Amino acid sequence: STAKADCWWIRPRCLTSRSNASTSTSGALNAMLEEFILTGRIGPDFWDHLRERRKVRKWGRSFMDNLVKSNHPKLTIQAADAMLRDGNYFFALQAKKAILEKHPELAD
Repeated sequence: STAKADCWWIRPRCLTSRSNASTSTSGALNAMLEEFILTGRIGPDFWDHLRERRKVRKWGRSFMDNLVKSNHPKLTIQAADAMLRDGNYFFALQAKKAILEKHPELAD
């Protein structure tokens, strides 16, 4: 539809800043804006795209850094393991190693 094709102009610059780059890269922001303009609500298309951000390395690295700082060692290890199952994320391996050095009792 014309509305869907013309949505590009409505995207505010602040929503695609560096802090939201992974949302923009995954297509979630565009999907959300298009769907909201067309239907007046945010539906499943947005959430499908938002889940895709997990495949964006920059998002994963930032997420992992925040987990390490959050002082939740078990959660950090679980997230690192999940990322390592999905791909070769060296930063996840480093985070897991750092947590296990501080908390050797959490080693499998």
